[in-house]
Amino acid sequence: LAHANRDEYADMLATCREMEELSARTQNRRYATLALLGQGAARIHLGDLAEAEAILDRALHGLPPELGPLPEALAQGLAAWCAHRQGRHDRAEAMAHPVADRIERVRWDMAELRHPLACVLEVYLVEGRHFRHEARIRWALRRVHRIARAFPSVEPLAWRLAGRHEHLSGRPGRAIAWIERSIRSAERLGARYQEAIGQYWLGRVLLGQAGHREEARAHLR
Repeated sequence: LAHANRDEYADMLATCREMEELSARTQNRRYATLALLGQGAARIHLGDLAEAEAILDRALHGLPPELGPLPEALAQGLAAWCAHRQGRHDRAEAMAHPVADRIERVRWDMAELRHPLACVLEVYLVEGRHFRHEARIRWALRRVHRIARAFPSVEPLAWRLAGRHEHLSGRPGRAIAWIERSIRSAERLGARYQEAIGQYWLGRVLLGQAGHREEARAHLR
């Protein structure tokens, strides 16, 4: 978790591999599953999508029911995001719907919920497809902003996703304002990965605005 929060995904992968080995020796299904979830998340962030899919499939098939709704939502959310990253949008959407249902069953707001919520929103915030999921998008954004009010580390994610929704809804001015706020929050927190993603999406929005091409390229660089 410490590696994940510091965006150290190669170190996260190595630690979770060791965790899996130790779990196998002690026959601890709980930690074996958590180790696989960590490996899957790290692989997605590192771009190893086929390997991530195989690892997450193992996690889903070995998921102990006593772990509760959050690890299950995270496992399915990561699998949906992985499918989305591979361009398999129909499969990703079908996998994301039950994730949203499980998150709704978690009544308290905790920082860890941002991960499955982010996966769901990544799947739904796709140009030309987002209008099918408007109600769920708005619900997920409300939830992630509520979490961000309690946990400032979630702010960059919350504002960036809100900005992407504004962009898809045809409100570029608001999109730019929210994504810039996300970048400032990431800078303040020292969250370089979140800052980089914010710069990418700001560049994407500005590319569609007349007279902003060079500014967009600067953000993308």
